Amino acid sequence: HRGIMLKGIPEVVENLETLFHEQLDDAIINHHEMEVDAIYYAKVKRVPRGKNLAILDLGDNKQGIMFIPGVRQGDELIVQVKELSTSENKLPVCSDTIHLSSNTVILELNENFVRISKKIRGEQRQRLHEIGKRIQPPGFGLILRTSAVEASEEEMKQEVEDLVKLWSDIERKAMDMNKSGILFEGQVISHIYFPYKAKRTLEKIRKTVAPTFPHYYILESYSRSTYFSTKVLNKIIDKIGEEEAREVLQSTIFEEDYTNDHFLKIEFKPLDKESYTLGLGTMSWKNKHIITSRVITQKEEESLKDFNIPQGTVVTSMILLGSWTFYERYSTPSGDPLLQRVKITSPLDLAYRGRIFAYDYGIELYKQNNKVTTIFPKEHLQELVEEKVITQSIFDFLQKLTYATYKKMEESDTPILVMLKED
Repeated sequence: HRGIMLKGIPEVVENLETLFHEQLDDAIINHHEMEVDAIYYAKVKRVPRGKNLAILDLGDNKQGIMFIPGVRQGDELIVQVKELSTSENKLPVCSDTIHLSSNTVILELNENFVRISKKIRGEQRQRLHEIGKRIQPPGFGLILRTSAVEASEEEMKQEVEDLVKLWSDIERKAMDMNKSGILFEGQVISHIYFPYKAKRTLEKIRKTVAPTFPHYYILESYSRSTYFSTKVLNKIIDKIGEEEAREVLQSTIFEEDYTNDHFLKIEFKPLDKESYTLGLGTMSWKNKHIITSRVITQKEEESLKDFNIPQGTVVTSMILLGSWTFYERYSTPSGDPLLQRVKITSPLDLAYRGRIFAYDYGIELYKQNNKVTTIFPKEHLQELVEEKVITQSIFDFLQKLTYATYKKMEESDTPILVMLKED
């Protein structure tokens, strides 16, 4: 629903990240400090009571989690990183099942099998299975990858011998280790997220090589069912028309998930933190705008204590898909204005199961008693530019948009909704 994952050697991943940022200046790229498939000499740091898992010390202030029974605090073992999460709160998942990969083969330590990629069919499977039996080393399971079809037996045998030698080197290095640390580097992982604007740009690129109806990627990424529906509709747009195809799918989504009186939630994803969701209240349509209303809770009251907003305050939100701003007005139950808030985000997008989604840059503007207060985390955003999470051009745009919004709020109390040019 959000983007793609890159996995590979550092140079290739970095080149692809650069390409995406050159073409999609609002794309958000999260890099992992650790590498998947990396092998560590680890020590069991803690075994939580009543849970079938262990917290591992991987060295260099890195930790991992492993789901394994029977280990105790202080145990030492060799593990491999299997899964990485972009969440700060989730540790990398490790395993003592070790896989060593090359171009055509994969070895699994302490196993005895020969397996062929499921993508290989027919006579090739039997031929490769026979080769696999001949080249399988003792103490390892052998998996022949799809690329093995094009390789000779001599090439595969050489790769097997190189991997067996690699494991011997890893074991020798582990024996010399006196503390937790890395034994073998893995592959770099990056997640590239495509906000609303990036999807529109991808749509334009796709349209240069294939028929594409408006909002193609926005509608495609909404859910599994709309992914399939988008493919089907796009095959017949020459018969029903591009705009008609968009209208059919978009109106279906609205009729199913965004009806009047639906309780609408908005999900914000900070660039380097966990997502958080805000309940906006029941919604209604006014032209293309979604209007919601709610009464603030005790938790919200605490977050707004600097503005003295009490419980019972009525909050009216105005949402326009594709808008860079999320607008809210706070009023007394009798309708007297108390506060205005504008949150500058990535353009508001549809999210699965009747939600609205946006990436949160941490930029907010408040207006109370004709005074406008601005929150713009400049240093933090500049750090994200240096780390290549966001581009310099999107940082510059956000600065300009924040200043323009500030001036507009000073001048009037009208809702502020900023759209993409093509919308």
